[in-house]
Amino acid sequence: MDKMWKYLGIIFIFSIITAFSVSFIMREYKGNVALIRIHGVVYVDAGYGQTSSDTIIEALKDADSNPNIKAIILDINSQGTSAVAAYEIIRELDEIEKPKIAWIRETGTSGAYWIASACDIIVASPMSLTGSIGVTSSYLEFSDLFKKYGINYVRIVSGEYKDIGSAYKKPTEEELSTLQAMVDKINDMFVDDVSKRRNISRDFVENLSAGIILGSDAKKYGLVDQIGGEKEVEAIIKNITGTNYIVYEKYGDKKSLLDLLLSSEKKLTNPRLLS
Repeated sequence: MDKMWKYLGIIFIFSIITAFSVSFIMREYKGNVALIRIHGVVYVDAGYGQTSSDTIIEALKDADSNPNIKAIILDINSQGTSAVAAYEIIRELDEIEKPKIAWIRETGTSGAYWIASACDIIVASPMSLTGSIGVTSSYLEFSDLFKKYGINYVRIVSGEYKDIGSAYKKPTEEELSTLQAMVDKINDMFVDDVSKRRNISRDFVENLSAGIILGSDAKKYGLVDQIGGEKEVEAIIKNITGTNYIVYEKYGDKKSLLDLLLSSEKKLTNPRLLS
């Protein structure tokens, strides 16, 4: 009996020592690099298969406030964003002084590329799709289809442009001019900002406007800094931070099914930075 208690005591002590050892190791090697995913189209309010800019901004704030985090990686696989979503994320990135690396894996085009351009370094796969620097506000219009089936749009508005972009009526020339002017203005902001951040002439960026570019070519044009993948990203982080090890800490969205079902729809004419 005494031997049994002795063995139990030894096991108990060993368990405590092991627990403390594991705890020490975890403290020593806790996450030091934030990994934030930007996957799918990004809107302020995200639906199924999309990403919310609020989620990304919250992740950036959390990573920036964590003293253990030495650098931030944006894992990008997105064909674009809404104009507002890109603007909000870029403003948050500009507030962060920690090294920020954009890692374009398959796709980082349009608004997603704009977000990448706000990082210190952009790494892209040679076969990734980048660029597509431009804005769209296109939408479907069903007035002729409705007319065919005897469905009429009864227009009751308080102002001439109150229902601009409605899918139920043909747009007037004035409405199309208004929408085009809005798209052109946002495009100017997009082109100007990329030109400044990437230190490329505005004319050159504008000539690339709306063109999808392979990662291998994007390096030649100055749109990305390095071709590669995880290995190259980690080498950059080690060089910048001086750390000899990397442990990723993931930040990002954990949506419930209810969240997805209750996601709000986007108005079709909202300017979108999409490839």
